Amino acid sequence: APAPTATAPPAAATGGRKATRKASSGGASARPAGKTAAVAAAERVAKHEEHTEAKAEAASAAEPEAIPELIISEVEEKIDAMVTTVMREQLSDGDWQDRQSALQQLQILAGQRLEGECPITCQEVEVLLYLVKQSPGYGEAHPKVASSLMDVVQFLVAQCPVCNEKRVARGQCVEKRIAAHLIPDMAELLSQSKTRFAAEAVLCSLVERHGRTFVFQQVYCYAKPPSGVPIKTLCAVLEWMSMCVEEFGVGELSMDELVGFVRACLNSVNPNLKRIAIATLCMFQRCTREDLHDRAVRDLKSVLVTNVERELKKVASQTPPHPRRFVRGEEVVPLADQPRADVSGKLTPDLLASFANKDWTKRRDAMQRLEDILLGAHKHAQPKGVSPFISALKKRLTDSNKNLVALALHVLGVVGASLGPIMEKTVKSVLPPMLACLNDQKKSVVAAVMEAIDAWVEDAKVPLAAFVPHLPEPLLKAPTSRADLIPWIVKKLPALPADADTSVLVAPTVQCLQDRNAQVRHLAEEMCALLLPGN
Repeated sequence: APAPTATAPPAAATGGRKATRKASSGGASARPAGKTAAVAAAERVAKHEEHTEAKAEAASAAEPEAIPELIISEVEEKIDAMVTTVMREQLSDGDWQDRQSALQQLQILAGQRLEGECPITCQEVEVLLYLVKQSPGYGEAHPKVASSLMDVVQFLVAQCPVCNEKRVARGQCVEKRIAAHLIPDMAELLSQSKTRFAAEAVLCSLVERHGRTFVFQQVYCYAKPPSGVPIKTLCAVLEWMSMCVEEFGVGELSMDELVGFVRACLNSVNPNLKRIAIATLCMFQRCTREDLHDRAVRDLKSVLVTNVERELKKVASQTPPHPRRFVRGEEVVPLADQPRADVSGKLTPDLLASFANKDWTKRRDAMQRLEDILLGAHKHAQPKGVSPFISALKKRLTDSNKNLVALALHVLGVVGASLGPIMEKTVKSVLPPMLACLNDQKKSVVAAVMEAIDAWVEDAKVPLAAFVPHLPEPLLKAPTSRADLIPWIVKKLPALPADADTSVLVAPTVQCLQDRNAQVRHLAEEMCALLLPGN
């Protein structure tokens, strides 16, 4: 048999001695197999290279853009072409009035370019910003000159032409280059009282133009400890970040990067920086449905963990602030249309078992833990995994401890507000035992019932028509509940659709007209007027 050709070794190498013998004895029949293996190997290599390239592209897209440095000689040439020698000398003059006058003239010059036939370009804005940074400079001591300087910066940033990034290579957008060079300077000025508000305004304008992620990444690069940035500046940066997230919302910001920045500040020994870092973390938690607790407290000292947990718990029940400002080109998604948080991973079997624990404190803690989980999702959760806990709460409505009955009713209200209209499916099974608690002698229990059913209608948007079939029984069998339930019914009835069947409420209303309580009789008359045809 002929010796294997150069194309046969891949098969022999992969198949060991047995493959070698087959190749040597098989002659021509071995060659096709060898070619097939080589082709397969080549395809695997090609796929691997494609995968590697895709990963490299994704990593490149995730990394902050590399912003090229200014070429000073070119900038100086452009300055000489745009600004007179006298104006340059005045900008660095020892007399503060001359410096202020030069800045005002510079702003007028830029304004005239905007109104002229040849509008100001991004390159010219970049040149003028470089000029005022050199003289009088952002370290200007005189408050009036510093104010005029910041007026010029704000004016130039606001008037900078919009760059079409799709037509510009990555990292070559002049508008972004201006922002990247300006952000560290503005972040530093946040700590100075005479320039703080103007610096905040410039940074927010840059967020509007370039998005949260780009601006925040530049801030991380400048300020993230250990960067040598003074503590006072770090505190001011954290406060601005908190304000920015409140103004613009979280949007596309990476929570891992945000929490990482705050954690770096929490490791400081300065108590004021720690306090502001915790407050900033709480604002981030308010504005996102992600639970930041585990990421925030990881590897922190126990005392600091306690402080963070206490402050996070305070904001857990607060609703996210509605954004007041928006990024250019960003589509605003209403809160109701945003995806619901998946809390099923936290709804463990152990937590469910605690609802039936003989120790009343364990039952209480289990209900409070469920409430904390739902509040952590800003009362906007998926129903996945919640159904067994609704059943467990229903059983607690007959708990011997009346305080736990009130707590169960309260948590049912939170569950309703968290899951939304899907709670209509549970009305038939859960609402009757809830309404039965209206006959309880304890006022806190009755108040908890009214709070819960109101949350189902107002927050969860469960149709009132689903409630109507279950309202007659408490009105007929629990006279003491009438004073609380009838005002609620009278308030809600006008919102019922015109074709809703309310005939089941006629008999209870007539019964209430004969109640010993004058207020109940008066309210029953109002309800009767609402139930009459044509009203």
